[in-house]
Amino acid sequence: RRVLAPEGRLFVWTFAPDHFTGHHLRTYLPDLPTVDLARFPSAEVLTRELADTGFGEVRLCWFEQGGFVSRERPATQLRARHLSTIRRLPPERVAAAAERLGDGAAAAEPPLATVLRWQLLVARAQP
Repeated sequence: RRVLAPEGRLFVWTFAPDHFTGHHLRTYLPDLPTVDLARFPSAEVLTRELADTGFGEVRLCWFEQGGFVSRERPATQLRARHLSTIRRLPPERVAAAAERLGDGAAAAEPPLATVLRWQLLVARAQP
């Protein structure tokens, strides 16, 4: 807040909680939502924290992006432990999930439906 112009805007763009509970990898890594939900604050928590630090007029917008992802792509990403959350899960579970996804890709199983769910908070600095 101290670096913004008077009544400047702060934008916080992050995943919405239901992004994690509906993530396409949750069936392969059941612990994934629990780990992410503990790390990413909800819109309510962010709104309260922004208000507590002198921001006003906090507005919330939700966005969704749907699509499909091949099974090989998340298999490759898991093997590379591409997300910080993946690094917090037991390596043997991550390896087993990558193997299941890779096997599904090799068997020409259909792509996974995926939805990215975002929350955007816009807060105005109080003068």
